[in-house]
Amino acid sequence: MIIRIDTLKSMTKALFLLKSDLNVMLLAILVLVNLSCNSNDMESVVEGLNAELNDVSQTSVSIDEIIFQNGFQEFSQAVQYVNEELYTALVEIFATGTDPHTVFIPTDEAFYKLYNCLGMKTKDISEIDNPGFVRDILLNLVVRERYTLDSLIQSDQDIKVKTYYGEFLTVKSDGSIESIVNSSFIDVNKSNKVASNGIVHVINDVLLPIEVACTEDD
Repeated sequence: MIIRIDTLKSMTKALFLLKSDLNVMLLAILVLVNLSCNSNDMESVVEGLNAELNDVSQTSVSIDEIIFQNGFQEFSQAVQYVNEELYTALVEIFATGTDPHTVFIPTDEAFYKLYNCLGMKTKDISEIDNPGFVRDILLNLVVRERYTLDSLIQSDQDIKVKTYYGEFLTVKSDGSIESIVNSSFIDVNKSNKVASNGIVHVINDVLLPIEVACTEDD
């Protein structure tokens, strides 16, 4: 199979997303193919790639541990609620999975806004009483492969990533992220939390997979 990569930047992304045991060989190929490039540019690319790979190789923290350590209580409760009612494999992916994933985790405040919209009286996600809906929300926040902020937020183009729900999220140059229903913003100061099995980004609204009609205030 022939892989054609046109720019140094896309080469870096491609190498970063491949399995670690291939990185040395692929990096050697990259250097050979790009001997005509400016040496300073090559050094910059290689340093950036090594920094990202080192971040991954030096951590043993799982996505599940990042969720716990950063106090994402509502997201954690949503995962537990769905796991008790339905099977989605998300618990295994976050805790012991070895394939890299990207997870967009809404803040607790983002979940509270959703609860208010649904007219809930408590902050207990099980009050939604629809585990299928909660499952779809979670699947709409998880993407295969590891996407750093630099790979998601581009100055010249929108980046689309496909979720486990089957739809695309679109990340724009201003850091906003759109689902098929609504949009949010990536909190760049709290994101890029690297795990051994993926990476976590924090968003300020729950990205919904289906339209939801907010309950009118009394």
